Amino acid sequence: MSSAQSREIESIQVLRGIAAALVAGGHIYAFSLLFLPPDAHSNWFTPTLGQGGVDVFFVISGAIMSIILLGKRDHGPREVGDFWVRRIFRIYPLYFITMAIGSFFTLATFTWAGAIRNLALEDFSPIFPIAWTLVFEVRFYLLVGLTMLVPARHRRAAIFLAFAFIVGAVLLGLFSHQIDRRYSDPIMLDFLLGGIAGMAIAARRMWAPAWFLGTGLAMFAGATVAFMPPAALDFATFRKIGYGLSAAFILYGLVGQEFRSGGRTRFPKPLIRLGDISFSLFLWHWVVVTGFYHYWPVMTFGVGPKAAVGYAAGSIVATLALSVLSFAIIERPMIALGRQVGAALKRVGRPEAASIPA
Repeated sequence: MSSAQSREIESIQVLRGIAAALVAGGHIYAFSLLFLPPDAHSNWFTPTLGQGGVDVFFVISGAIMSIILLGKRDHGPREVGDFWVRRIFRIYPLYFITMAIGSFFTLATFTWAGAIRNLALEDFSPIFPIAWTLVFEVRFYLLVGLTMLVPARHRRAAIFLAFAFIVGAVLLGLFSHQIDRRYSDPIMLDFLLGGIAGMAIAARRMWAPAWFLGTGLAMFAGATVAFMPPAALDFATFRKIGYGLSAAFILYGLVGQEFRSGGRTRFPKPLIRLGDISFSLFLWHWVVVTGFYHYWPVMTFGVGPKAAVGYAAGSIVATLALSVLSFAIIERPMIALGRQVGAALKRVGRPEAASIPA
């Protein structure tokens, strides 16, 4: 399966949209509670669905990268350069814009050194905290790019070697605090779980997709309940099983159902559209929730239930509006420009066809 084909899998796009909605919804809910006095709402509910949305995002990234890597073509340095250039144009322009605006609403101390590291996604950002996920994403893309250099006939073995690198880094991180968290955090296992699902999807090996989809949904819902009191299962310990593995099951099952139907599965267009704007939604929602949190009491003259509901509703509307606009005027043009620059990079150094004089 080619990377072009992977973009045509509607179920993956739908999952992207749902993941972004989970993350944004979790933050909007958490911030809206700040407009209520402590005794006006239940303190026992600790939402983890937002973190679950991040796991879904990472699993999707792992799956898509496996699908790309298992293409039939060999990739040289130019193709890898094209891959990285496209990712740079896909991520950084929108990230720069949202971080520049979002930094006005942070309490972190600004330093030029810190800003440069944040801009490069070299470190976790105190200026724009939501970008911590991108720190892991760009490192995973570096690993994928290196794996692309392996000849196609050995690519599957190279993928397993990359998986072993991720597992090894995570295990070392458990026993030594000297290992950089950007490589050893257990959340990197989400890419591995998604990668395994992607390998099966690329090979069109779809075993009992309905069972995987149903089991994954049950696990995801069960984990959400188990992470709340009175059970209060330790989130850090069981996150990869509760959300990571269940997300991989859901992805594999949903795509399998779509394949089994011969492409006749039809998802609601709003969900597909939500998937299109998912990256904008992911970044802009943080700008909105932090900005509204600073100015909403001023606009509504106080706090309380009405302010909390108004804050949540206003945040949802503003986030969706900004995301739709951002996708149209920032993401789409930058994606197209990235394709052009990447294609030009692939042509560099290649001999042009000689023209024969008349």
